[in-house]
Amino acid sequence: ELQRDMQFILALHNATLDDGAGLIRDALERLRNPPQAQARLDDSDIEHGISLFLALEHASESAFNKSRAAALHRHPEDNIPS
Repeated sequence: ELQRDMQFILALHNATLDDGAGLIRDALERLRNPPQAQARLDDSDIEHGISLFLALEHASESAFNKSRAAALHRHPEDNIPS
């Protein structure tokens, strides 16, 4: 088990974007050349979803889903992303 763990650590250490990670060309291009402009959040539902996610970043996926469901129960017209 220790040998397997060390192999995994070494594989992570030696990983590159060129080693066949299975990413499509567009994804690789975005990783190599990320946008330079500051992202804008013009949608309050998306902003709410991101805020909820960040507030629960160390909680379980179930906790996020339950919190989202509670918010949607109170405001069913919202479109909070999951």
